[in-house]
Amino acid sequence: MSRLRESLRLIATAALVAAARPVAAQQAIHTDLVPRVIRRAEGERRYLAGGRLMLLKVGPQATGANYLFMGAEDLPPGAAIPTHEHEVDEEILLVHRGRVRVMLSRDTTEAGAGDVIFLPPRSRVSVQALAPDTATIFFVFPRGGVERCFQAVGRGAGETAPHRPTHADSLEVPPACQMTYY
Repeated sequence: MSRLRESLRLIATAALVAAARPVAAQQAIHTDLVPRVIRRAEGERRYLAGGRLMLLKVGPQATGANYLFMGAEDLPPGAAIPTHEHEVDEEILLVHRGRVRVMLSRDTTEAGAGDVIFLPPRSRVSVQALAPDTATIFFVFPRGGVERCFQAVGRGAGETAPHRPTHADSLEVPPACQMTYY
């Protein structure tokens, strides 16, 4: 019986010591990541309908990022990102240059250079560039896996036709996107 008490006392002491230690911050999955500057023209190029150019700048494949995905898109005047919503992700859009008309659910507003658009999950949105300038927007997601979704749209540099979905795409893209177009 005294061995049992001694064991229980040791377990209780160990638990108290562990509880008293400060909790360490969550460690990044990749410890070999290096900070870097991604230049204006850098990123995986995706060409979309209407003269839209997208650059995939930060993500698991682009930079090794674990938790973030970021890209930039040029929208010539009149070109638009179609109405869609993200089922699980928040998104931030930053208008870098030009002006855009933004449809948020049923409301429409305009945004210009320096304006930020916050989109909670399940927010319906579309964005259209207004004349006379090409609009440039940056988009940020809190989930690096979203990068895979954007790699499946349009055509890549050197490709003459839009991306043709493969079997791997049918397995990987829907969970990566978690997006609905209207």
